Amino acid sequence: MKSEQTGGNSLGLESSQDLVIALFAASWSNEADNDLVISEGTGLLDVLEARARELEVTSRYRYLNYAWSDQDPIEGYGERSRQKLQRTSHRYDPHGVFQQGCPGGFKLF
Repeated sequence: MKSEQTGGNSLGLESSQDLVIALFAASWSNEADNDLVISEGTGLLDVLEARARELEVTSRYRYLNYAWSDQDPIEGYGERSRQKLQRTSHRYDPHGVFQQGCPGGFKLF
């Protein structure tokens, strides 16, 4: 990967890593089913992650756009990448407009 030759990428990924990214999408019409659907979805993910650990094929990486609110996809980039992103944020956004003033999303701090 070209990025490896120039210091790596901010996602902490290497070209030698095998990686599968999966998106689970569900649709339901009854709001009363929210807790059930969320519980079943997170349960499925727990089972898949447990199996991946058994097979020793886990990755700390979580695709940011698919991450659930209780996951920390930025943590998956690795501490070195997180620190570099934080330094960059401080440099170009010293007042924290994007970290504090924008609702939603995953934050660096």
